[in-house]
Amino acid sequence: MDVFTMVFLIVAITMIAGTIRHWLEARAEGASCDQETLLAELEQLKGRVAQLEAIVTDPRKQLAAELDALDRPERS
Repeated sequence: MDVFTMVFLIVAITMIAGTIRHWLEARAEGASCDQETLLAELEQLKGRVAQLEAIVTDPRKQLAAELDALDRPERS
């Protein structure tokens, strides 16, 4: 094997390995970013659900609904 061929092969293998490593790192960062985004969205949704539960289970709202039901005439 010629010296120049060996140098060319070493450079080519190094470049290919670097490209693959860079691609794998970028892919891993993209996956973690997506996971972080999903976790943040999940936390936001949990907060919204908790707020809705507080509104629905608020005793003043239930009392107001019962009073409104008493004010309405029953339909037969």
